[in-house]
Amino acid sequence: MRYMSTRIKNLPYGVPGFGDIVHSCLLTYNYGLAHNQSATLHIAPHQYNRDKPDTWREVINLFPKDSLYLKVHDFFEEDDNKFLKLVQQSHPDAILHYYEKYPGKLQKVLQPSFFVDEYMKTFPCLPYTMSSEIELPKKFVTAQFDPTSKKRKLKSDQLTLIFEKWKNLGYKVITVGGQSSNPLLRRATHVGFAMSKATAHIGVDSGYMHLAQMYFNPGNIYIYTNRQESQWEHHLKMFRDNGARINEYN
Repeated sequence: MRYMSTRIKNLPYGVPGFGDIVHSCLLTYNYGLAHNQSATLHIAPHQYNRDKPDTWREVINLFPKDSLYLKVHDFFEEDDNKFLKLVQQSHPDAILHYYEKYPGKLQKVLQPSFFVDEYMKTFPCLPYTMSSEIELPKKFVTAQFDPTSKKRKLKSDQLTLIFEKWKNLGYKVITVGGQSSNPLLRRATHVGFAMSKATAHIGVDSGYMHLAQMYFNPGNIYIYTNRQESQWEHHLKMFRDNGARINEYN
């Protein structure tokens, strides 16, 4: 993992949200899958603070056992190259990762490194191997429309169109995340179970959009946004390029 942000000057990249952690775990899993071995993601303490340890563990446990690992290193210098050199002292084959098609505006590619674009084209459709207490209908989709960013929220008439579409198709919409009436469906462990049984996921650009990438083919992920494409985050553009459905109301 890079120590510093490629978007905001002089800011350490702290893997701030649930979606950042899911994305990082999936990238690590896909990288190992492509090389037919497990992979390890090396991070710094500021990427493992506050409530993040629990989130890292919960997300990693959604993947097949021993398919990816996380290693936290004691390092407190705001320098990508120095962090890489520290990691390489105990793991000489460690390399950094960057984005090729949609780089951060401050991205400066150091070597050794690789571009993640090809690896993030893999939607693994993971089986769910843990037990869950959730009772689910036979025909349903998962949905999440409560992003942390106000810029990503939809209007009420848009939500009505979306829900009516799936209701008319005979599906029950199961809300996951903070707006779920079921507290279990506010946790990744049980949401993963629901997604593994659902036909599709519908929602906004959020952490659960990233979680959906673990369980659905891209054509079964429906993402909605009111933002102009020039304002999209790089991961939303990658979802679009990989075949996810954007703003499909009918």
